[in-house]
Amino acid sequence: MKKLILILGIVVPVLASAATPGYRANKNRRIGSFIADCRHYEGAETVHLGTFATKIGKGILQIASIDDPEAQELLKLIKDVKSLYVFNYEDCTRNVKDKVNSRLEKMLEGSEMLLEAKDGEEKIMIYGVADEAEGKVKDFILHTPSECAVICILGSISTEALAKLAFDD
Repeated sequence: MKKLILILGIVVPVLASAATPGYRANKNRRIGSFIADCRHYEGAETVHLGTFATKIGKGILQIASIDDPEAQELLKLIKDVKSLYVFNYEDCTRNVKDKVNSRLEKMLEGSEMLLEAKDGEEKIMIYGVADEAEGKVKDFILHTPSECAVICILGSISTEALAKLAFDD
């Protein structure tokens, strides 16, 4: 299920129509601020890989991928990713979970939803920008309220690399 969610989270934005130009700058500021405000909750876990850490990670992956074609494909996929936020609040109290979900829903109100998928009680919502002219997916946010997780990838990912990854499996 998680592999399907990951593939849907990456591939479906490719199929979406382009969003408004103001989306990107506002969303970057809002998601960073949102995670910074919520990371102090007891039980919350956050990871933020900024530009510098992302570049180092890509460099390590490049060295490690010399003899690994799959790692080379991953490197092509993340070539233009600038930063990454991961926020997990699964171990927080029910009150905090409800508060975070409510705040996130309000924050994303009016943003372009690229995908909403349900599997039983699991629900995934993906917001982002699909730039068909450049052939890239830019800045997207994946939220799974049932698993209490938010993943935000800032930068762009080639739709060609996404399609290759999706159809090779």
